[in-house]
Parts: sequence; structure tokens; C-alpha cells
Amino acid sequence: MPQGRKRLAFTAEQKLHIIREIEGGRTKSDVSRALGLASSTVATIWKNREGVLSAVENQKNCLADTTITTVPQETHLAEDVVRHEVLRGRGR
Repeated sequence: MPQGRKRLAFTAEQKLHIIREIEGGRTKSDVSRALGLASSTVATIWKNREGVLSAVENQKNCLADTTITTVPQETHLAEDVVRHEVLRGRGR
């Protein structure tokens, strides 16, 4: 079996960072050297930047549409006590 570099998977945020560095004036070579990546990896991310930017925007929209509700710790504790009492036959 041939030995080689392990295939890397980057998050959308990591790719966005690379894109922003290049947009900020750094060369693809500088970015690849600074991050220890193959220049072809950085070039591919740059080539596919529209898809990355679209994915990041979609991710932001999904998060904006999501409502996160927190439940106080005491509520979970009370529910656990009631559940325990029901299981032991002393429930309501």
C-alpha cells in the first residue's frame, strides 16, 4: 500500500479564512506556506470559493432561523425526580 499524506477535510470556516487571506492581498503561495498546506489545496479552495461562500451564507441563514431554548438545570432535576418516583410506583 503506498504511503502518502493523509487526506485533510476542512470546515467551511477554515476555507473561508483561506479565502479571506487571499482577498486581503496575500498570495496563494504565502497562505499555503503559512498554513503548511500544499499549494494545490489552497488553489482548489480559491477556485471553489463561490461554493464555499454560498455554503457559509446558507449555514448562517439556517442558524438565524433556529430558535435555541434553554431550560434551567432545576427543571431537568425536577423531571428526573418525578420520573424516578413514577418508576418506583409512587408517581402521580
